[in-house]
Amino acid sequence: MLFFGHLYHWHTRSSRFIIELFRDYYDIDEMTVDSNLRINVAPESDPDCDYSKEYDVLILWQVRLDIGLLRSVFKFRHIAFFPMYDATISMTDSDWLMFKDATIVSFCATLHNRLRLKHLKSHYIQYYPKALDITDWGQEDRAFFWQRSEYVTVDTIAPLMEGLNIHKLHLHVASDPGREIEAPKEAVWKRFDITTSEWFASQADMLNVMKNTAYYFAPRIFEGIGMSFLEAMAMGRCVVSPDSPTMNEYIRDGENGLLYAYDEQRPLAKVNSLQNIQKRAHASIVEGHAAWERNKSIILEWIS
Repeated sequence: MLFFGHLYHWHTRSSRFIIELFRDYYDIDEMTVDSNLRINVAPESDPDCDYSKEYDVLILWQVRLDIGLLRSVFKFRHIAFFPMYDATISMTDSDWLMFKDATIVSFCATLHNRLRLKHLKSHYIQYYPKALDITDWGQEDRAFFWQRSEYVTVDTIAPLMEGLNIHKLHLHVASDPGREIEAPKEAVWKRFDITTSEWFASQADMLNVMKNTAYYFAPRIFEGIGMSFLEAMAMGRCVVSPDSPTMNEYIRDGENGLLYAYDEQRPLAKVNSLQNIQKRAHASIVEGHAAWERNKSIILEWIS
């Protein structure tokens, strides 16, 4: 297998779950693509790999590369594209034509249904991480927010926090590649008790901060899978999210999380049974992960 993925995702390890699935059945050569679409051998891979060999399958993991160009450079029998909903919203019908002969695997039901209407060979499966053991449900007046872009910001969520009676916010500022982040307005700093971080040495360090908070604000308007908010649900946080894919394919408003209209950021009503929502969020991850473990091997059939 020849696997193409974002360099950023290689560093965050967010694609390791799918690579480990493939590794049980394939010898894998990994290539990375940066934000300027420059291709390179993945870090820790053999820089002298013989890429003139014939591959059984070429994987495009969240990256959109010209298939014709790939065929002129690499030899492969099958090609599979794993698109992410948030990265495909602007794609036109002509853009999708390039993938008419590819196997497409989507983790977003909304995207999958659109692709089937275009008569593309799309398959759908929903991913769930493993749930974590809960030792602390967090303080009900505290929230965690990972600000990753200029679209969902502290200023965006401030009205929501007011309605939920949240007084303390931990703001983790680590932007997505190419995104600019502005500091919260002065009035917001005065209204809430805000602590900040820019990067954690390990995921465990971030989880230690998150466990003190009952709420987690989803960082994006749309997601491809949504690893960050799923991991928050996996540790029993109440995720507050825009009512859009993929978040609204996992979150049932008022049941295992909270959804809001992104264009109407009004105060949310204070939750009376917050810990029940947190427990249901955790339970939905437990149930979903079991289904993922049962069904994930079907991906191997789709791409072969």
